[in-house]
Amino acid sequence: MSTNDAVVDTCFDAQPNEVWRAITSPDGVGQWMGEGSSLPPSTGSELWLRDFVTGVPREGRVRSVDPDHHITFDWWPEDRPDQQSTVDITLEPLHSGTRVRVVEHAGLAVARTVHASAWAWRSACLGLSSSRVR
Repeated sequence: MSTNDAVVDTCFDAQPNEVWRAITSPDGVGQWMGEGSSLPPSTGSELWLRDFVTGVPREGRVRSVDPDHHITFDWWPEDRPDQQSTVDITLEPLHSGTRVRVVEHAGLAVARTVHASAWAWRSACLGLSSSRVR
């Protein structure tokens, strides 16, 4: 990891497969990343999400998937691939739930700050917790 990375760890009182469904299913992703969002859990799939810091729609592509364990994707503001960053979401089973780690690897050209990005991912995880994972 580098100083350009935003890292957020959140624990949920749910099994990894339940958290995975909440993160990647059409209903789940819409509730935690915004209406109309799409994060297909398939390598090479196109995605569409709303940036929770700026409200700007973001597009991207899924890099890799290990169902119930991890998903990695690149995303950028629509029509601005020069502002690309990579996001890794990892699920780790615990005795009584699941730890979710979100790491956003931001390039220097990205206008978002690491602090704002970490805050935004925390907010998104809280939204995920309150809406879909129980």
